[in-house]
Amino acid sequence: MNGFVDSFAYWLADYYLATTVLLLAVLVAIRCCRQPVKRLAVVKAAIAAMFVLAGLCALPGWSVVSLGWPAAKPVASPTMQAAPPVDPVQTVLPSGLSRFNLLATARGRDA
Repeated sequence: MNGFVDSFAYWLADYYLATTVLLLAVLVAIRCCRQPVKRLAVVKAAIAAMFVLAGLCALPGWSVVSLGWPAAKPVASPTMQAAPPVDPVQTVLPSGLSRFNLLATARGRDA
């Protein structure tokens, strides 16, 4: 999955969990209220709180109820050390020749 889908799924999971906690608190508050007008006020406040909660859960690094998703750890790979730079001409030449001697020999001159 790509980064957008992952972040949206984490946001959605955090939002659903936080909204569930909020709605459970609202149910308890409604049970305590006897008058329908007070119940309606609690429900309207809960709807507004859910919109605010959606915005707050969308903020990076902020969540009311965090699911505690572990941070992505880099995959351990064997470290490769860079070899020292090698002159490719020196590696294919016989031991007594250098690249300047090779050029002079190719032109027919002695070095």
